Amino acid sequence: TQFHPEKSQQVGLKILEILSPVLLAMLRTYWKLYRPLDWLFSGQRSTQPISSMTVAAVMREACRRAGIRKPATTHTLRHSCATHWHENGVDIRVIQELLGHASITTTMGTYTANVPAALVDAVALLESRQVGTWRKVEE
Repeated sequence: TQFHPEKSQQVGLKILEILSPVLLAMLRTYWKLYRPLDWLFSGQRSTQPISSMTVAAVMREACRRAGIRKPATTHTLRHSCATHWHENGVDIRVIQELLGHASITTTMGTYTANVPAALVDAVALLESRQVGTWRKVEE
């Protein structure tokens, strides 16, 4: 798995996108076939990105073809992925970084249903006072 830091156009936050080697190979094949100039997946005009409405329509169609009847969105995929990471023992701080959450309390509140409220409050207090720091370790 490769990590690609990007800038979010919507809110200007640093986010990380995870790209598996299999997906990377598929995207390279797509690029070699179609040679897009401006956007890997363009919209109706090649100079515009694919619209969120088109992405939502593709998601709905993929769910239909897979026989998934429950409502699902691309955000559902993000949430499901983070939930699986947490259930498989990935450290909550790593999940926070991967999701681009500014505050650990956001991540903990969403993905740690069994964490006592006092612990969430303690972490929030430490963050508000900026006691200690956490950073990625470069390989």
